[in-house]
Amino acid sequence: RSVPDNLRAYGLGIQFVFMRTIGALPGPVIIGTIIDHTCTLWKTKCGKPANCLNYDYNRLGWIITVYAFPPQCE
Repeated sequence: RSVPDNLRAYGLGIQFVFMRTIGALPGPVIIGTIIDHTCTLWKTKCGKPANCLNYDYNRLGWIITVYAFPPQCE
């Protein structure tokens, strides 16, 4: 293969770190965007949305269920 047998553990370690880094970056951004889409009342600061004051919890529950369930079915 591409890594000699005596360096296999080292290669697997680098692959693990690389995959965890790449896999961990988009998750919080995607979940944050999903949560922001369920906001019903934004607090504004200088005319721009700052913090969400109220969420549509029913919609949030359904959206998280829909996005979280498919990975469990693999």
